[in-house]
Amino acid sequence: MANRKGCFILTLFLMCHFLGAQEPAPGVSNLQFGDFFIEQTGDGRRFIQRLSWPRDPAVLRYEVLLEEARGTGYRELQRKSTEENFLEVSLHPGTYRYRLGVYNLLNRLTYTTEWISFEVLKAIQPAIRSFTPREFFLDDEGPLDITITGENIAGEAETMLRSPGRAGQGIRPLSSELRGNTLRLTFNKEQLAPGSYEVYIRNPGGLEDSRRTFTIHPQKTPAEREQEERQRQEERQRQEEQRRQEEQRRQEEQRRQEEQRRLEEQPQRQEEQRRQQEEQRRQQEEQRRQQEEQRQQEEQRQQEEQRQQEERRLLEEQRQREKLERIVLARSKRPDFIVSAGYAPLLPLYGNLFQDDTFTSPFFPLGAAIRIGLLPLKRNWGYVGVELGASWNYLKDEKEKYTITVQTPEAQLDLLYQLWLPKHTMAFNIRLGAGMTVLTNLFYDYGEASDPPLTALYLSLHAGLSFQLHVIGPFFIEPGVDFTHVLSIGDFSPQGYLRPALNVGWQF
Repeated sequence: MANRKGCFILTLFLMCHFLGAQEPAPGVSNLQFGDFFIEQTGDGRRFIQRLSWPRDPAVLRYEVLLEEARGTGYRELQRKSTEENFLEVSLHPGTYRYRLGVYNLLNRLTYTTEWISFEVLKAIQPAIRSFTPREFFLDDEGPLDITITGENIAGEAETMLRSPGRAGQGIRPLSSELRGNTLRLTFNKEQLAPGSYEVYIRNPGGLEDSRRTFTIHPQKTPAEREQEERQRQEERQRQEEQRRQEEQRRQEEQRRQEEQRRLEEQPQRQEEQRRQQEEQRRQQEEQRRQQEEQRQQEEQRQQEEQRQQEERRLLEEQRQREKLERIVLARSKRPDFIVSAGYAPLLPLYGNLFQDDTFTSPFFPLGAAIRIGLLPLKRNWGYVGVELGASWNYLKDEKEKYTITVQTPEAQLDLLYQLWLPKHTMAFNIRLGAGMTVLTNLFYDYGEASDPPLTALYLSLHAGLSFQLHVIGPFFIEPGVDFTHVLSIGDFSPQGYLRPALNVGWQF
């Protein structure tokens, strides 16, 4: 702000605690902030703060240590020995602390007080911009409300109406209300006395501002009020008549001048209108011509851009076709090898292995699969080859009286058909084959007594479908699902289950 002064007010929050093993000396039992005053210098105002304590004749001197808060600690700002019972400092805004070392008449340190912390806050210069009303008549009903608009007005500011040059004396408001930069003061009519006053504001810290002049008019006698009202009415009538006559004269003069100007300018106006019409026709014709040229140029530009875009598109398509043909030709000359592995849980479908007395869970999450394939026959309608696969699942089901577990390793030999989609980055894989399924360590755990684990080997038929997406060159991810039908042997009925899988692999 333009009239904010760089001054400071010292606010001290003091709490004195002395060393527990010592009795406090009478001379320093009440450390306090004494006072402050403003010193006028060549550079402006400077606040002088005073730290004081009671005087003790049994003390030779005091050593005052003053520190300033910096970061998470304090740094020493001043160390001074004094025989006085006060210390004058001039501090900037911040957090500080100080303590006293008390020396007896033999100049020996008797004891040291604890640290006393205080804070220096910034003071602000209030500024009064305006106030309303500017006068008040004691004849008016109700209290006096003065609205002050300004800047940097503190909520605890001291306000009053005072006679110019009479510092400290004035009429103080019954109440004050500060909202933003607007201060409203309410005065009791009985407080007021006729005269000229100034509006005065003083912020905490001593910075102040005032604005003249507010006038309080004395009460009038009935005859004076009647005479004043009559004079105001006569004055209003006189002013109204003067205004009406002046308005008539002005209108008459305006009509006369307008008529004279119209008569003088009529030929010129007609000629000017003709020229303007001609100029407008010329400008319109020129504008139409420019618009036609711009339209033709825009059409030519668009046609040229379309032609260039079509050429670029055809060229890019040709490059893509050539690139794809080179890839397909290179791949068609040698067989492809596929290696993949991934996660493969088991979903049971039918069979006595998945009845009430065995495994009844609808999903068994533990499982893995690995595949190795060879594609020697590579044509435009697809790749054909063989694939060797292996999988493993762990089945566990907890019944009321026992727990049953089994492991199902499996090996398949499949005929593999791979159909590539355009751009040769995605393909569908179809598998069909047979293999061996092993039920190993089929174990019923009854707690203290359990059956011995069983192991059996079965023939199985296998079919699968997956989608292969190449993410970086030959590396791909492959979601899919496999179906296994285990052939029956003896009392063991046919079993069927699905094995969804998510694999990652490499085709090279």
